[in-house]
Amino acid sequence: MNDAKVTWMRERYGDSLVQYGEIWTERATRTAPIQPETIVPAIEALYRAASLNKPRVVIVPSPGVMAFAGMFAAAIWEKRKTNPEYDPAQGLSDAGQAVQRNAAEAVRKATQDPTNVSECDDVAAATLEATYGPADLATVNALDPDRWRDIREAMQEFDALLYADECIRDAMRDPFGNNKLTEMMAWAMQEWGQTLAEHMFSSKEDAQHVLGKVADWWQHSQAGNTKLYWTSCIAAARDVEGLQLAEHQRFSLWEQSAIQCGYRYMHPEFCIVCDFPEMIDKESIVSSNEVRRRPLRESQIAPSYQWRDGWFF
Repeated sequence: MNDAKVTWMRERYGDSLVQYGEIWTERATRTAPIQPETIVPAIEALYRAASLNKPRVVIVPSPGVMAFAGMFAAAIWEKRKTNPEYDPAQGLSDAGQAVQRNAAEAVRKATQDPTNVSECDDVAAATLEATYGPADLATVNALDPDRWRDIREAMQEFDALLYADECIRDAMRDPFGNNKLTEMMAWAMQEWGQTLAEHMFSSKEDAQHVLGKVADWWQHSQAGNTKLYWTSCIAAARDVEGLQLAEHQRFSLWEQSAIQCGYRYMHPEFCIVCDFPEMIDKESIVSSNEVRRRPLRESQIAPSYQWRDGWFF
């Protein structure tokens, strides 16, 4: 954001909101490694707020590992509804490239100790409604409408709060939400995903079944720190405007879980959370579709995101 725009924003919205937006932009573009001692209790509290059992919280190095491991682990838990002893992941070899080993280990951790199978159709929605939803409604009703508009407009000026998650979604989700692999996901499937499934699931039928669902990973996800716009708006009403509501107590659980990790796969039995990238080209996080939807994995184009296990786009 150039100096002229910052000056204009300060004149229009005030120093406090601009400084607050800058703080949240840093959170949205974090590259420091994830902290297990912070994110694990944050996720456990989020589940607890939705009256769900404590999940197995598994940290993975990239969104690619999260997507594949999440779908594979979910398939194992689904099988356990009729066969409690079903446990193909425990016998998997550690052979293969690093990203494959990371995914295999994540599945092991997400499916360990097969007891107390929970029932919840949509954990992502349940946790959202238990923590964020009431605070959103209460904040809108309690704050002066003109000031609420100012907060939303000010936060909209910080591109990272609105568009960071779209860089990931564009690479890993079909633009129309269809069960169709993107270029990035098809590449991962060919490189290591299919081999991992075939080794993990003894039945070829089971392996093909789960591979056919991998493109739907996003339906079980929350964007974490890559989409902080609405979260930052409610937080600004609380912290900048001094609005204190009872609903903000549970909202703080949502807030912390959003800030402390990237994308996450939500399941009644586990939550696979993605570490922060080691590099972000902040110029790529803009509202231009032309930039955000550029071709993937082309050597002549510098990546927008780079994770520690080599996953990039």
